[in-house]
Parts: sequence; structure tokens; C-alpha cells
Amino acid sequence: MINDFNNRGLEESLWKVVRERRNIIREAISNTELIVADVAKTSKLPVEWLENTHGNTANNKLFSYLLSNNIHLLPGHFFYWKNPDKGKRYLRVALLKPEQLYYKSVYYLKEILKKLNRK
Repeated sequence: MINDFNNRGLEESLWKVVRERRNIIREAISNTELIVADVAKTSKLPVEWLENTHGNTANNKLFSYLLSNNIHLLPGHFFYWKNPDKGKRYLRVALLKPEQLYYKSVYYLKEILKKLNRK
């Protein structure tokens, strides 16, 4: 990755990838119970925050279901140290995981969300 930075610069080797992956996860969650959290809409960080529109309990169930299907997202309450309850409706997606792992995970996340929305 360091050589890539040196050869192509940060814009091409990092930020372009972050934007592309952010767009991919946003497309994958469209028309589901997950939305892009307000705090993430203009973020430049290589993570995406998703909010469960069905609330905290639904988010806990979704997180457990995803985990049981090998989709590893981080629950938001870990990042709200002062008030963990505030983060319970969020999931965090790492946008810079290895390429094949990221795309495979997003595909499975999309399929699982579609399946859950049919129920």
C-alpha cells in the first residue's frame, strides 16, 4: 500500500477507493431498514455509519443475525463511550477491508437485507 501511495498518490490509491466503496454500501442498503447515518453523509473517513430505522432492539437482532451469517459489522455502542445507548441504533462498516472480502461481504449483506425485507 505504501508503494501505491508513492506511485499514484493518496487521491488515486486511497480516497477514490473510499468513495467507490461508500457508494457501493449505500446502494446495497437502499430500500432496507438501514440508512446512512446523518453523521456519515459528508464523512471523508474510511468508515460508513449505518442507522437502523427500526430502532435499537431491531438493530441488536439484525447485528446478531448478520454475525451468525459471517457478516461482521461493528455495533455503534462501542464508539459512544459516554452514552453507549445513543450508539445502539448504529452499525459501522470498515471501507478499507481487503478488496475481495469487502465486495463479498457487501453482496451477502445486500442479499440478507433483501431476504429480511420480504418477511
